[in-house]
Amino acid sequence: MLGRTAHIDADFIAYMASAETKDEKDGLKPRKTFADMCDKADHILNHYRRLAAAEYAVCHITPSASDKGGRNDLAVVKPYQGNRADLSKPQHLDAVRAYIGEKDTSVVHLDQEADDGMTQANWTAVSEGNWYFSVIVSKDKDLRMAPGLHWDFDEEVVIDVQDKFGDTWLDRSKSAPKGSGWGTKFFWLQMLMGDQADNISGLPLAHGEVLHSLGIGKKGQKPRKCGASLAVTILEGLETDQQCWDVVKWLWEMAPVEWEHQATRLPTTWQIAMMGDAQLLWMRRTRDDTVIKWIIEEVQ
Repeated sequence: MLGRTAHIDADFIAYMASAETKDEKDGLKPRKTFADMCDKADHILNHYRRLAAAEYAVCHITPSASDKGGRNDLAVVKPYQGNRADLSKPQHLDAVRAYIGEKDTSVVHLDQEADDGMTQANWTAVSEGNWYFSVIVSKDKDLRMAPGLHWDFDEEVVIDVQDKFGDTWLDRSKSAPKGSGWGTKFFWLQMLMGDQADNISGLPLAHGEVLHSLGIGKKGQKPRKCGASLAVTILEGLETDQQCWDVVKWLWEMAPVEWEHQATRLPTTWQIAMMGDAQLLWMRRTRDDTVIKWIIEEVQ
């Protein structure tokens, strides 16, 4: 469509372009030059822009110097992205990311994450009545809570998320079933099952009697770990954000857990733990947006 802009997760593109195989690192195959990596980044970006039927592209980048919107300080239950500390990164990742930022139309996010920027692009288009002129291109599932157009990497089609509340389901297409969905209901799903990629725990244990009161399981059952399957079952039939808020809050309140702040190791409350996860998972619709503001003004 003429005038459509693809808002592309350039962090993901830079990783793809700079990655090298083991054979390349071991000298069994010629190693790509930096110029090769830059050419590959250009090709990938143009490829996804065209797949999304977009005339323009904006690359969203989270540099290593970004404070990620203060998410490290907001983390209560587990360190935000703490599971990535020991993961090796491609040698030229930062250089390729810098190349994209300098060459292409891009936004470098120093005070939030690229995910927030892409979310804001779609929300701006929706609020201005330009719904079909912005499309998110990212593999990051957090962005599924944003309305508007998305390039779906699994289905290889543009998905039109018109229902802002959306729906959730158990995706059985992979070897291990995963929780999936669209809209703010997917946010509530993550509040239960967590987000392993970002080291966000979600609800550690669901109280057996609360589950029974919701029509799940038997009376007197033991607490259950809240994985994707249970989380989808809990939200099944809920049709509004307020219903989800009431159920999710109840489960966090009744969770048989001794809450402790991950940084100080001091005891804390279920409210602080729950809202810590909520602030990590929430994709900000504007730069000054918070999940607390959304809950107070639109949910309760």
